[in-house]
Amino acid sequence: MSKHFFQSNYKPKFDFKQTINFIQSFDKILIDKICEKYSSQLVNFPLTRSIKTFEVTNLFPRNVIFDNANTDYLFSLNENPIDFFIQKSNDFHSIKSFVSKTSIFNRDSELTNTDSINKDVLFLYMFYSNISVLDTSFKRIANSCISLINEALIGCFEKLESKKINKINVKNAWDVFNKKSVDKEKFINEYIYKNNPTLFIGTPLEFSNESNELQMSNVEHKKYCASFYVYVPRLNNKLRLFKIFPVEFDEIQEKDGQNFLIQFDLSNIYLYALDKVHIAEVVASSWPEDFIDFVKTNNIKIM
Repeated sequence: MSKHFFQSNYKPKFDFKQTINFIQSFDKILIDKICEKYSSQLVNFPLTRSIKTFEVTNLFPRNVIFDNANTDYLFSLNENPIDFFIQKSNDFHSIKSFVSKTSIFNRDSELTNTDSINKDVLFLYMFYSNISVLDTSFKRIANSCISLINEALIGCFEKLESKKINKINVKNAWDVFNKKSVDKEKFINEYIYKNNPTLFIGTPLEFSNESNELQMSNVEHKKYCASFYVYVPRLNNKLRLFKIFPVEFDEIQEKDGQNFLIQFDLSNIYLYALDKVHIAEVVASSWPEDFIDFVKTNNIKIM
């Protein structure tokens, strides 16, 4: 049996049609607010990239590499959006910010209530001025991201007022999670539950390995990120709503600031906002046959 969970006699707060309408409205409002705030240019993000040789960059998460039947070319899923946005900045010097909605893939997904093969994300590439300390910038950017999410939530449904995030905790992930624990994942969930919601500074430079990033956090590394988590009681689990990546851009980097890439975890935001109990309710993905049989038998609508 797959690792899925639905409460007995489960009935979603928002039906299938309302869910679709929310996703479409939320995405549009969020993108519009971002473009208004940062003068961002909306661009299409390529899901694949050309590679010269068979690459194995990470044992986990593994990338997807494939050949093309009509050429000698090899292709890979585009697992590092930073390079794409740096190239855009090189091509269009006058534009300081880009935004793009796309999907990310994790071929080794655990296929649980919060983990699917693919997830919807929104990338925001921006220049942040007046940088003093990186951690301070993380906090300021996080507050801006939360304001954008709040505005988009209320812009969709007034009944989502209770989902607004008004106050956050900020913690050094290494200090919190570098503790001996028999069940580290349980410790992490309990910590986020007690300190919800929390911005963790010190998460690794990983795009698709969301499930284990807090266990791998280390601010002693020269390059680290910040990730924002909430705890969802109905899921009995944590959810990351966005992650902030600092970008090195030596070619045209301005002296009074720093480039950042923010990954809004849209699928997780949908889960959080609509009180869903399974990610299959908000994102189309691939699932085992026993899961498909289960939702059909119980008349549960999934994407």
